[in-house]
Amino acid sequence: MATRPQRANCDNAAGDSADAISQFAFKAESVTASVSSGPQDIDPWTLLDPTDVIGKMRKDFDELIASKKWQERKEAVDSMLSIMENSPRVAMSPELQQVISTLTKVLEKDVNINVSSVCAKVLAKLATSMRTDFAAVVPK
Repeated sequence: MATRPQRANCDNAAGDSADAISQFAFKAESVTASVSSGPQDIDPWTLLDPTDVIGKMRKDFDELIASKKWQERKEAVDSMLSIMENSPRVAMSPELQQVISTLTKVLEKDVNINVSSVCAKVLAKLATSMRTDFAAVVPK
């Protein structure tokens, strides 16, 4: 007849692995504690100077965005997109609030997909460039 393995050996092996797991958990906790007690990370965005995009905008932006021709509306939002691509942080101003309101209306009502898609890109860039200021400005 064959002999069965001793149960004590299985329990002993399980006990060794439990000790190894508890030692690993202790080491992981000490690493986590040392990482969290280190210097705090600085957000590089806060170190950037805010850009005044209103001063860089085309003077005829309002006329172009209200045009009946979709090519002129697209030209207006394309010019705004090129400004936004070079502006990682945007300064808040009342004029910019008006531009954001206009862009959201264009996004809601413009039937041309070319204008709407670029308008959505501009609004997304504004949201990332303004962060919490954008939430206060966007119409509800």
